[in-house]
Amino acid sequence: MFFVVLYWCLVVLARLIATMGTSPGAVYETLLNLCRGSYDCGGGECPRLSIDQVTLVRTSEASVEAAARVARLLIHCSGEVFPEGDERRLPCSVRSVGVVALGFPDIRARSEYEEFRRRIASVVGQGDVVDVSGGRVAMSVGAALAPLVHRLREVVVVATSVPQNTYSATKAAMDSIKANYDIERIEQEVVEQGCRVLQGYPGLVELLRRLVTGEATTILLYP
Repeated sequence: MFFVVLYWCLVVLARLIATMGTSPGAVYETLLNLCRGSYDCGGGECPRLSIDQVTLVRTSEASVEAAARVARLLIHCSGEVFPEGDERRLPCSVRSVGVVALGFPDIRARSEYEEFRRRIASVVGQGDVVDVSGGRVAMSVGAALAPLVHRLREVVVVATSVPQNTYSATKAAMDSIKANYDIERIEQEVVEQGCRVLQGYPGLVELLRRLVTGEATTILLYP
């Protein structure tokens, strides 16, 4: 079944659905590894997955919302942030990055978990790739179980681990972005004028680069 799923993902454009935490670089690195075929699929050479859509699932907590905005900037404007020849530049073309916003800041009760589980189940469909790296443990569990509960066979579940020794640097970069830039406004400028807008924010571009290590490990969890 694993090879059937991978073959399907090679010939049909797929969507990546990712649970969001406060580290926007993590979902970008998942996307990067899947597009490059540089993930652990259990042995042998792993095919490159053709992903053209990304959906970020986030809570309403301010730092998570900010991380989702930054992740959208990174993915949309990868070619502007990372120069030609940089291994962190996305080799695939993502045409849309959507956001599913939950109505609470954190999962602190069973009722909130159940609401999240319903939302993620309504989002995940056949052929999707689900990244459970970000967010609370309960979010990761709910997202990982969604394809099993609904018996979605053609779904891939992955998780990405960023090297621990780079965490402080990526966190510092994100903190600096939040403190010095109005990401919501810049995101709107990008929507209206395109990624060339970032040429006017060289300091932001440098910080965006620091969010992506290029050394993260992505593991296939299911099937």
